[in-house]
Amino acid sequence: MEHKSSLPPHLPASVAAVLLPLLAEIEVALRHCVRQVSDSTYRQYKCAMERMDYHGLTPEEIGANVRKSFNLYRAALVYFTIRGLRPAFSLLIDYPPDFAVNEALQLAYRCESYVRVLREYPPGAKRGRSKWKRPDGPPVRKSKRIGFSKLPDGWQIAMIEAVKDDPECANATRVTALTGCRPAELVAGVVVEATPCGTLLFEIPGAKCTENSGQSFRRFEVKNNNLIAENLFREVVNYGQDACLLVKIVDARAYCDRLRGVSPQVLPRQKYTITPYSFRHAFSADQKKQRIPMEVRAMAMGHQSALSQRHYGRGSQAKGQMIHIERVEASQPIRHLEEAKMGWPKGVESRTVAETASARKPETPSPQCYAMIV
Repeated sequence: MEHKSSLPPHLPASVAAVLLPLLAEIEVALRHCVRQVSDSTYRQYKCAMERMDYHGLTPEEIGANVRKSFNLYRAALVYFTIRGLRPAFSLLIDYPPDFAVNEALQLAYRCESYVRVLREYPPGAKRGRSKWKRPDGPPVRKSKRIGFSKLPDGWQIAMIEAVKDDPECANATRVTALTGCRPAELVAGVVVEATPCGTLLFEIPGAKCTENSGQSFRRFEVKNNNLIAENLFREVVNYGQDACLLVKIVDARAYCDRLRGVSPQVLPRQKYTITPYSFRHAFSADQKKQRIPMEVRAMAMGHQSALSQRHYGRGSQAKGQMIHIERVEASQPIRHLEEAKMGWPKGVESRTVAETASARKPETPSPQCYAMIV
């Protein structure tokens, strides 16, 4: 809708006095068409506005902890501000003869309040600096374990199918699913060997390694007893050299972005976004469900401290076909085993290694050998 660049001459002087200083800003604001939003987005915006009105808070106050929350409240405020400014200003420009001066003045003051809001939050996502600031204190951790249990069975296979057009990404995702390795370790390169006995042997260079944390190198063998392992075994045999294949990615960020990009396509109704660390949590949950000893789990995931297991997927979150570890080797011994056992109040983690091994269900194959290179 186009508006005149000046106020109509028949507008009352009191109303014109309010609008005239705001005319340029109103014209700029009204050039931004209110975009059509879906019903669900409109309900979100309406709920956000009601919340801000009820608490009397600005977007940066009510959405202080998370930038995404701030952006929602800001978008809702700008949406309803422009939506309210447009009809109010149009009515003043038309100014019907039977319109009372007091009502017109109230509309003018309402337009003034709308302009004040738009000064603070200009329309357009890239105009001006964001008013959101990270709250004081330590950064908020966004663990992929939260909401992880809501993923359906077979989500790992579905994610691999979604990237099968890119063999490098597909093989990297298979390795991530079977080993729980980090993206940075894939940048260094993971060697996968198809052994004569039909298993997969992984050699993984460590990441996040210091004197007291991380494993600079680990090797472990996985049974070829699920669809992901079978497909990777076939890739190694067909495209590897001497039954060995180097699985490597160029850029960890690009790999993460690729998985994040296909996640909404694979799971359109899920709010959870799948990343490489989702596979790492799934690997941990899988091993915990099988009641694999804590020392073995820590070596397989590249941890030097058993306490790190607390931050990864729980056994109750495991789904789909199990990943069975045959043997594992790591460059450093595992520390804090006793503290980790004491720290878990209940469940598998409170048991000793011997108790855990003896408590396995008969149908769960037990690993043959647990080796450690010190």
